[in-house]
Amino acid sequence: MPEIRVINVSKRYGDIIALDNVNIVVEDREYVCIIGPSGSGKTTLLKIIAGILEPDEGDVLVDGESVLGVPIEERGIGLVMQDVVLFPHMNVWENIVYSPLVKGLAPRIINDIGREVTDYLTLSIDKKMYPDEISRGGQQKVALARALASDPKLLLLDEPLGSIDAETAKRLRFELRKLVKDLGLTAIHITHNQEEALSIADKVVVMRKGRVEQVGKPLELYLKPRTPFICRFIGGEANFFEGHVKKRVDGHLVVELKGKHIIRVPKTDGVDGRVVVVVRPEDISIIENPVEEGIEGVVEEVSFLGAYYRIQVSTSEGTIIVKKSGRERIPSRGDRVTILFRNVYTYRYPEKGLVEAIAYE
Repeated sequence: MPEIRVINVSKRYGDIIALDNVNIVVEDREYVCIIGPSGSGKTTLLKIIAGILEPDEGDVLVDGESVLGVPIEERGIGLVMQDVVLFPHMNVWENIVYSPLVKGLAPRIINDIGREVTDYLTLSIDKKMYPDEISRGGQQKVALARALASDPKLLLLDEPLGSIDAETAKRLRFELRKLVKDLGLTAIHITHNQEEALSIADKVVVMRKGRVEQVGKPLELYLKPRTPFICRFIGGEANFFEGHVKKRVDGHLVVELKGKHIIRVPKTDGVDGRVVVVVRPEDISIIENPVEEGIEGVVEEVSFLGAYYRIQVSTSEGTIIVKKSGRERIPSRGDRVTILFRNVYTYRYPEKGLVEAIAYE
């Protein structure tokens, strides 16, 4: 199975920069998810790897060989899209065996390939049914079976579970990963669903505004975000505070926040002067008694979101969002509380400003 290298790839549409000098390596048999806000360039990148689009600059290498100019049907790719594109005039079986059929393989071989793929996917759908007669999840499984019947060395998945109901999508995501690993395929999976990406990927690529923001293992992205944007994007919410470094003490930075509170944060290389301090809502404690290092405030709103409570606290540092599990004591609206940070990330203040640095678009 192949190693994929995307080297200095750029793509423009007039004044719109879809991809800006993108570099990615996908190792042999690796399951890579690419995530990012809408318009970040995810699908454009996938189409260039597939051969649907050609880059304006850069190259795509498969096992060290450039595939620019190579037709999509000659790239050894299985492609599954969000909008399930099955032939409506063909039944399930005819859709699945379409690729070996157009290659002119013998009927016996075509039947063997079809049976092998459907058995592996435990596809229990009546093979004589037509696409509009089966569920959305069933259609996607047929599309996947058709892709596998083409004997791909690389599987490209563009939001393959985006149009399926949540419960079916959760089940299929793990089936997808198992299939890729069992067959020894290399897979690139585009998704807007962070939970989906973090739960099944060997490696995650985060894109923003046509560029790669960070690449890493799922836990690495969460624990070691390189930029304020990653802090906001991975998890979907974060608290941002502007401040200045006042001094360094015992491997820590003493930072004065904009609202005049003094906090100690771990020392970060290259960080000094004006800074941004980022705290995830799940890394904050709420206590009832005031303490010297805490930030006092008043609870503005409490929302129950199933797995946790989302609490908004009004403070002199602005509104702070806190997430607490239902097993903890939950304050009520109007309660006076103290906020304590358990874990923080500190960054040099962005040249273009904080709003621009964390904007999705």
